[in-house]
Amino acid sequence: MKVALVPTGRSNLRSVEAALRRCGASPFRCSDPAVVRNAELVAIPGVGSFAAGMSGLFSLGLDTALRQRALDHRPLLGICLGFQLFCQQSEESPGVSGMGIVNARLERFTGQVAVPQMGWNTVSGSGGLVADGCAYFANSYRLRQPPMGWNGSTAFHGERFVAALESGPMLLCQFHPELSGDYGAELLLRWLKEASA
Repeated sequence: MKVALVPTGRSNLRSVEAALRRCGASPFRCSDPAVVRNAELVAIPGVGSFAAGMSGLFSLGLDTALRQRALDHRPLLGICLGFQLFCQQSEESPGVSGMGIVNARLERFTGQVAVPQMGWNTVSGSGGLVADGCAYFANSYRLRQPPMGWNGSTAFHGERFVAALESGPMLLCQFHPELSGDYGAELLLRWLKEASA
């Protein structure tokens, strides 16, 4: 199974590559919009800011390719910032538009909690690909609830928030499955199996 890895500027490509290889996949880095649009499987890792991530995609024409891929319900995996870029907007970067596939706006964590959230947290699975378990998070912004049309898993950090979204072969994880031990590896294996079926 070949997986095209899309760069978002500052991203965790190396650790995602290693995790996918351990699952038996063949990841390759790709910034060609035509290849991304037509690849068997695509993953969008990422760390960093919403504005910088969208700028990186836009400069290469990858935002259009990814948006079309999502609209066509083709297999996609978004991780951390790669999850957030599919949303409409983020409070982190006012005036910057995301890809808009997820009809929601990201907001910063509030209240008496550590920001960013860094470390392990319990995930309540949705009954789909994402099971109950513990995953590694590194985020300051989150969705409060799953938008209509998406199957959502949740976690708690001062309040309940979206840990992952699923729609057919599309899996968007706010956490890092590549850093989440056996739990993350099993999730990647389930996505690879579902997405290549």
